[in-house]
Amino acid sequence: SFLRQTDFTHPCTERNLSIKIPEYITGPYAVGTENFTIVDQERTEILGPGEGPRKITVRMYYPTDKVNVINLEKADIFTERKLQGLSKAFHFNSKKIDPELLKGDYYEGVAHVENQKFPLVVYNHGYNAYVEANTFLCCEMASNGYIVASVGHAYEAIANEYEDGTYDEYDKNINKIKFIDLENLFNSQTLILAIETYCMLNDI
Repeated sequence: SFLRQTDFTHPCTERNLSIKIPEYITGPYAVGTENFTIVDQERTEILGPGEGPRKITVRMYYPTDKVNVINLEKADIFTERKLQGLSKAFHFNSKKIDPELLKGDYYEGVAHVENQKFPLVVYNHGYNAYVEANTFLCCEMASNGYIVASVGHAYEAIANEYEDGTYDEYDKNINKIKFIDLENLFNSQTLILAIETYCMLNDI
């Protein structure tokens, strides 16, 4: 079946709803995921408190052989801290969401496909969104043989988590800024080089 059914309590009406979730992994591979942080030492953060070098969080989705995920539990889409940040931003009660809806169709830290290279896709979520946005699209591409790097944006996303345990949330003061030095804020060449280096070091 291409659909699975679950019960869901609507956060506004408190009514129990039965909804069907599409099965969006259609490719020959299962999907693994990893998170890492890029620190650009050449640029100082200019959003939020404007302190320290700019950090970028990245969630990688990558193909893995289906045999690697047999009997493994699917990974949570959000940490509890990230889920609370989203519930505050979008005004919903996270405790009333069916836990089944919070599981991704991917597995944390599973083995990569050996001796094979895949095309890299960099996914850039929309303004005031989050790095887990469009998980279904990233998983579908990874299941069909792509490595997908979903890139977060400090203080422009709803929330970001980093390898060193730090955390930031959307900076509402951005809307008051008339001019942002984009060259200082973001360097796409640095980002791509860092992601490619990560792929080479991890042989993916």
